[in-house]
Amino acid sequence: MSQFTIITKGVGACYIKDDAWKILFPFDTCHTVKLGFGVNGEEPDTGTSFGGKGVRIDVSVTDPLTRTAKGSDFDNFLDLTGSGAHADITTKGELEDMNAVLVSLGNAVLGVKEHTPESFRLIDRDETRVTSTTFQKTGDSGQIFIEGGVLTIQVTGLGTSHTLTFSEDTTIIIDNDCLEAPANIEFGDMDMLYDILADGVEEDRKLKMEKEKAPASATTLPQSVGVAMNGTVSEVAVLSPLESPTSGLPCNMFHISKTLRLPS
Repeated sequence: MSQFTIITKGVGACYIKDDAWKILFPFDTCHTVKLGFGVNGEEPDTGTSFGGKGVRIDVSVTDPLTRTAKGSDFDNFLDLTGSGAHADITTKGELEDMNAVLVSLGNAVLGVKEHTPESFRLIDRDETRVTSTTFQKTGDSGQIFIEGGVLTIQVTGLGTSHTLTFSEDTTIIIDNDCLEAPANIEFGDMDMLYDILADGVEEDRKLKMEKEKAPASATTLPQSVGVAMNGTVSEVAVLSPLESPTSGLPCNMFHISKTLRLPS
């Protein structure tokens, strides 16, 4: 028996349907859904891009020893259909008509590999509704474990079919990250999800990630700076405490718990 580890990077939305994990990856010219592989401890290669309309990537294993389940820290992925978020969610069309790749993984355990360094929560874009009063370090990248005999990855929808098999311990990376600035700076790469997903009740409702405000630095600067002249100090400036630096929005994985209108 072999152990297969699949690491997901970049923007996407995962859910369980038909007793298998599904991950919808939106794509564009920078987020291209790359697959890379490393066998027996080798570092995975940089990968081949499979971003294309109607592309499906199906991952299965013979003689499975694992079953479809949530893994470590799974609940730290932000849930787009959690309390106060979308009451329902659906795709904007058929997979063949959208810039999305659907990955299906049978008998897999999916959890968080890395968390965001900063804390976030979901709110409406017009800031009239808040899904949670608390901020949390959210799931950024995912880690999937499958154990069994032979792992098969089948890619369809590119005008042909590609099939890969692995019978030894293998690490696979599905990389949908992008090092360029997002097209929409205010909403980050999460905005790509709304190119393929819509609220099933309020069609125009969209959420955004709100970052917890950085606290003032514990180490404050003097309130005044002066220059000594003839034994007296002449005040020349008043300085306020510095705030901790902050970074932009992450390119991360989300969870969808209400899946009735999502593809299988």
